[in-house]
Order: sequence, then structure tokens, then C-alpha cells
Amino acid sequence: FYNLPINSFVTPERSLFFNNFGLNRDIGLMAWGQMFDNRFDYATGIFNGTRNGYVDTNDFKDFVGLLNFRPFATWTDHPLENFNIGGSTDTGLENNVPIPQVFRTNVATTGNLAIGPEFLALNKNVVESGLRTFWSIHMAYYYRHLSLVSEWQSGYDTYGIVNQNYHTRVPVESFYVTGGYFLTGETVSGRGQVRPLRNFDVRPGKVGPGAIELIARYNYLNIGRNIFTEGLADPASWTNQLYTIDAGANWYWTQYIKVYMGWQHAGFGNEVLFAPEKFHSSSDQFWLRFQVFF
Repeated sequence: FYNLPINSFVTPERSLFFNNFGLNRDIGLMAWGQMFDNRFDYATGIFNGTRNGYVDTNDFKDFVGLLNFRPFATWTDHPLENFNIGGSTDTGLENNVPIPQVFRTNVATTGNLAIGPEFLALNKNVVESGLRTFWSIHMAYYYRHLSLVSEWQSGYDTYGIVNQNYHTRVPVESFYVTGGYFLTGETVSGRGQVRPLRNFDVRPGKVGPGAIELIARYNYLNIGRNIFTEGLADPASWTNQLYTIDAGANWYWTQYIKVYMGWQHAGFGNEVLFAPEKFHSSSDQFWLRFQVFF
């Protein structure tokens, strides 16, 4: 979330893990910077800990930290110059209604129910109560026309049931691998604004294709089985594991206009409810997203 701004995504949405468990749109205080000839990035802060909300629900704060290292950043024009490795963490005590209460393959913002099929819903009497700790290790590699980004994400959240005194620590495990390749010759050193070599234009004498980037991603998520065995969700309606595959293309008309076109296939570990008394084991979405940067 810190390293990849929304206008520079390879895929149209963030990962399954971040969309359903990541801290987002929260109030806090942070510090960030670079060291050692810009080879080392750091960011750290304290936040209210309420996902996608501005009101704190208890006196505890979340600690968030990130480190990113470019060990070969001074090797100009070397294939390893733009290799990145690092990690991040988020931890804090929570006491609130779970956000989100319904988990989806894609969401516009964390907890938003606008898009993406549901794969898990917590029971109405469930609360987030106790320690929440998540961490990740990431790798990113950029060379000429190629972008490769991957992340392993793990940790746990703690849930309880209203008017009951015990808590359940639910583990979470996830990873993704994302790739992008520019067919039109643009080079990358990181994910940011893309400036096409020739803007998209159909006027005689000024015809240009824009920048075209082929993309693909594999994403897997597993939530501990005890989310069912401890009565937090209904195993007859939902699944605790799934994967998604994305394939498509980014089309940059100019450095300010981007169009994404693609397909996402989701496979569920168990059949999930999508309509009254109707279940499916997979889901397919076709995307057309238009983005203006200003």
C-alpha cells in the first residue's frame, strides 16, 4: 500500500489479503524517508487501527512499519539495479465490529461491498476482539520493459462472540506473484506514472498507439479452519481458501489516462453461496476500468 500508489497498479485491484485484512484510510502519525544513497526506504507510524474509518473504538493504537532495500541501486544500468526486497508489519489491540464483515475477491476500498463475489461472511454476533498482527515480505524487480512484484503475507486476527468470554485467534496466509510487460517499448525502474513513447492518437500524421502493457497475476489466500469450527462463520455457505488468476492489459493513452481490460478467474476451496439456495465453486469477472490521473 505504501510502495504502490493506486494509479500505478499492474492489476486493477490490490491483493486478496490487503483488500480483506489491510489497514486503510486510517488516522495517525507517521515518519518516512530514505538512507544510504536512496538504497534504503523506511516508514513507521501509529494509527487508530480502524480499517476504512476515522473513529477510534478503543484506547489502543496500531503500530505500522515498512522497510525496503535496493541493494544494487548504485549499479547504474545493471540488470539488478532496480531489484527491491523488504517487509512490513501492522499490529495492535482491537475491540470493534469487524471491518469487513463480508469478505470479497475485490473491493474498491477495504470493507466496501461494491464489487467482487463474496467468499466468506462472519456471523452477525462476531466482534474483532484482541491482538491483530500481520506481516509481509515483498520482492519487486524492474528491468527494461518488465515488472515483477510478489509478496508473502501472513499473521492472525482475533475474534470473539458477543456476550461470551473467550477469543479465537484466526491465522491468515497469502501470497501473490504479478507480472507486467510493455509491448510498446516503455522502460520501468519502478511503478509510477507511465509516459508513453507515443501518446494514443488517430489524427493523420500523429498516429500513436499509446503504451500497452500485458499483465498477469496469481493470488492465493487461506484463512484458518477455526473460523468455522469456533462458530465465527457458516461452513455450509462459505470457504476459507481461494485463489484468483488475473490476465489482461493496461492501455495508457497518455501519462494521465489509463484503461485496463482483463479477466479474473476465482476458484473457491468449497462451494460458496451467491444467491438464495444457489452455490458456485468458481467465478469469472471481466474488467473494463478507466482511470484519469490529475
